[in-house]
Amino acid sequence: MEDLTKQQVVLLTLLVSIITSIATGIVTVSLMDQAPTGATHVINRVIEKTVEKVIPAQQGAAVITKETIIVKTEDQAVAVVENITPSLVKIFSKTESTAKEVFVGMGLVISRDGVIVTDGTLVSATGGEYVIVTSTGTRHMVSSVQIEKDTLVARLIASSTPLVSVDLATSTKQIKSVVWKPAVLAGSEGLKLGQSIITLSGSENLSVSLGNIRALQEKENVAGVKEITSIQVNADSYDAVTGGPLLNLSGEVIGLKVSLGVDGTKDYYVPVSSIKSLITSSSKKP
Repeated sequence: MEDLTKQQVVLLTLLVSIITSIATGIVTVSLMDQAPTGATHVINRVIEKTVEKVIPAQQGAAVITKETIIVKTEDQAVAVVENITPSLVKIFSKTESTAKEVFVGMGLVISRDGVIVTDGTLVSATGGEYVIVTSTGTRHMVSSVQIEKDTLVARLIASSTPLVSVDLATSTKQIKSVVWKPAVLAGSEGLKLGQSIITLSGSENLSVSLGNIRALQEKENVAGVKEITSIQVNADSYDAVTGGPLLNLSGEVIGLKVSLGVDGTKDYYVPVSSIKSLITSSSKKP
């Protein structure tokens, strides 16, 4: 080293840096190939957005500057859950013998008229009495149940007036009707394999899972046009609760979880097109 000139030392330093960079890249690629799926899944969940800002100059024309913002999927998921929570309900059945309420599954508000969709296997169109509980804890009677056999989805209509508890029955406090907040429904034509999704479930506490669409089942309708009939995802499922929504990262509902598909498949999602057909006008409000 003492015999080297300054130029030779600089060249040697550059050579060592290049070799080190190549070695680091090889090691990184090897580690990524051996890493668990979950680790790479999280690493890939980062989106870069370039935002242009127009800043007026003190004199002359405005100056346009570009700013890069890092948007994480986890941050998007938090915002999606906060927005969809008011549209989620829990469904309970009432037994005639004991009048005890038993949790059966989740439901999703899709209309300001109190129309709720859920898994068709959770309820009965005849002889059943059901109560729904909103995210704020208010309880409402279900006045109508309609089961769509072709789509395996049930349509419930809930009263906007909350049930009066024992405490409120003797209270002078005025009971206000609930203003239902419907979920935003997306179009099924935009679904793609590998698309990032969010699933919601839970009997007592709400549980959230992130994943991707891994399979789309299609069939031709009478007009010869292919339609999506079911959606399968790779999101983790911590319970067997059905009736919960499937969301995209924009917070739009793209499906609803049902327990058994027409082909015998368990735990899959019917597309949003099956939900849209159940929305009714306010004239059918109970």
